[in-house]
Amino acid sequence: MQASMRVSTTTVHDLLFAEDCALNTVTEEEMQKSMNLFAAGCAAFGSTISTGKMVVMRQPPPSAEYIAP
Repeated sequence: MQASMRVSTTTVHDLLFAEDCALNTVTEEEMQKSMNLFAAGCAAFGSTISTGKMVVMRQPPPSAEYIAP
């Protein structure tokens, strides 16, 4: 038996607010480096990162096996 595979993709073209930010990384190390650079940039401009409003979205790589929720 072969199950059909459905792949859904969404590309973010516009961020809704000036303070919105999207970090696109593959590894945990890249994410940490990007977050460090982002935090340093925010500090340089006197901005505060609000972790209460933060949302993390993760998309597994296309080669990852599908696991039903």
